Amino acid sequence: MRFALVLLAACGGSTRTPDDLSHHGAPIVIADRDDDGVPDDRDGCPTVAEDYDLYNDADGCPDLDDDHDGVPDEEDLCFDLPGTGGEGCPEGCTITTSVSDCFFITPIWTPNMPAREIAEHKKVFDEFPEIRTVTLSAGTVDGEAPEIAHHRAEAAKRALVAAGVPAEKLVLDPKLMYRETSGDVFGMITKQRFEAGKFRSSSCAGGMGTVYRVEREHNYSCHPVICGDGICYRSTEDDGSCPQDCPP
Repeated sequence: MRFALVLLAACGGSTRTPDDLSHHGAPIVIADRDDDGVPDDRDGCPTVAEDYDLYNDADGCPDLDDDHDGVPDEEDLCFDLPGTGGEGCPEGCTITTSVSDCFFITPIWTPNMPAREIAEHKKVFDEFPEIRTVTLSAGTVDGEAPEIAHHRAEAAKRALVAAGVPAEKLVLDPKLMYRETSGDVFGMITKQRFEAGKFRSSSCAGGMGTVYRVEREHNYSCHPVICGDGICYRSTEDDGSCPQDCPP
């Protein structure tokens, strides 16, 4: 076999081993059914996508409660620190920043929209590489047929791609919902991926919704104090004494 590969290379042929090829000579494609970037042969949850929150991201399984305190990450304001209560923070922690969802009020495309305005949307994709897909939703006016909305969405996609937005990031749903009394096209973020960083926060991406970014800052402040044989947390307004509800 080694002689055959050497001979093939000498004749200008491919030096790929048989393991690199399928029976038909095409590259073998490893399946990724949940499209989370972890191939099925290494994915512990091949049909459920990884959540990419920098907590056990390599196993392909979503971790919905990183600190295992019973409060889901999406509701846990201190998601990397075990806590109690509905917010998932230890007693005495102060939330220093608030997180709110963005409103979808800005069309991503309108008939006869100037190219400079479309270019502004392209800047949003540049600023937020976490965005993987944006679903386009169009509208009709004056009793137009619903199919017209789909044609407008296609026109919006062509214009955005011409402005430099990657085509694979723009999705037209075959069951596209359309808005009456409006000929505008709106974009809504429908898939995103966390990248570099450590702690989550959110940012608004134009009129396309919320991007959950990963940054290097907490959105809470907790001040530990040794109480008895354990650690309790006090708020910034307290002195160094132990809270009344701290276990002895």
